[in-house]
Amino acid sequence: MGILSKRSRQIDVYIEGLYEGKIQKVVIDAKNYNKKIDVKHVEAFIAMVSDIGVDKGIIVTSIGFSKSAINRAHNDHGNFELDILRSNDASKYHGFMAVIHKAKYGAMLIPPFAWIFDSARVGTMDFLSFAYPKGLTFEESIEKKEYFAIDIMSKKTYPFTIEKYFESIDAKSAENKFFISRDKLNLRDLTTHNKNITIYENKFDYKNSNFFEFIGIVEFDNFYVISYLLGNKYFQKRNLEKLIFILERLMPMNVQQSPQRPLKKIEDEIKQTIDTVVKSRLSFLQASVCIEFEEFELTQTYINKSLEYFKTNADTLHLILGLALELKENDISIKSKLLEFLNVDIENIIVFAQSQNLFGIFERIDLYVSILESIPQEFLSNKTKGNIHFAIGINQNMDNVLMGLENFNLAKQYFELSGYDGDEMIFINNWLEDKTIKKQIKDAIRKSKIQNNNKRQTKYLGK
Repeated sequence: MGILSKRSRQIDVYIEGLYEGKIQKVVIDAKNYNKKIDVKHVEAFIAMVSDIGVDKGIIVTSIGFSKSAINRAHNDHGNFELDILRSNDASKYHGFMAVIHKAKYGAMLIPPFAWIFDSARVGTMDFLSFAYPKGLTFEESIEKKEYFAIDIMSKKTYPFTIEKYFESIDAKSAENKFFISRDKLNLRDLTTHNKNITIYENKFDYKNSNFFEFIGIVEFDNFYVISYLLGNKYFQKRNLEKLIFILERLMPMNVQQSPQRPLKKIEDEIKQTIDTVVKSRLSFLQASVCIEFEEFELTQTYINKSLEYFKTNADTLHLILGLALELKENDISIKSKLLEFLNVDIENIIVFAQSQNLFGIFERIDLYVSILESIPQEFLSNKTKGNIHFAIGINQNMDNVLMGLENFNLAKQYFELSGYDGDEMIFINNWLEDKTIKKQIKDAIRKSKIQNNNKRQTKYLGK
């Protein structure tokens, strides 16, 4: 019987039962149409659900729903919850749950009514998992600020405490001029009596804002589960109950897992790069993995390794070389610092381009060429010899085209001996980023063509 209409209403399925000490009433409306359910059908169902006074309503159809129908179902302001799904999708949500874990700790999660967990977003925005209303994509839930995000924090990490966690996010919030305060909720006013659950509300001074943000924390023996819930203020009470629903049903787990697998994966990446800056960052990432697994002695080993890479990385040595030039140190000191910088990755032409730029800035190109010419080449690879003659040729080309071309030709020969296309390495070198050098290379191409077509110049070059 309808409360408002005072007449009997046709219902396909009606479910009534005791759930968590409260009588729950659910109605299901089945639509076997040959086209998608439109918004008018959803509105008619909303009106009926409101009239009969139930807690939840579900529309099931064989085809699907229009976008407007989905939006209308998930954005109603009534005192009941509404969900919609296709009949062949129903089995996907039966007993559906998510499992999250970080290093040694994990938890099983149960989604609230009409929401799903997205298992494809592990690591996104530094969270382990997300939940949002069915019918939305992940991107839409982020844009609408209608989602639940969750992470795990070990008590032994850093060492980690809730106080330190809030200190870190407060430091970030201090940069947010709209942040006002974080207030702890009185759970006596809510439906939970779990002493391990704490919920805070972050308050912001956004004009005309209709959004809220809650932080929910569940404490276990060795770790915390920390969650964020964002949503529309129209559904604040309803979504807060969803947050409590998830937190109350969390089941903690201890995960038997070794850090060796992620460490080896990162080590393989280190072996594939010759950039010491990247190596340093990856080693520090290995240290972070060890922290998560509470392997603190091993953590220090990788931190030391990261620092070793950092001490020899190109950025640091580039800075040292620049300072030596700026302070006008003696030629021997500058030569030592240049060779140290080049040796970081002497087979990569970009280190020559970077160092040449420094010497050009301080008007010491003559010294730069002199140092390159003095490098013993007996034990160098052909590619390195090619890089040296290429760098010398670029700088000689400014004053002496013939000497520049001679070194270009030598560079080409060495590149070809090392298995590269000589012309491509010299004239179309994609590693070079400096526009001035690219222009010099193009000029060298033009001039080399002229010279190679001139018999007298060819004879002069000893060809």
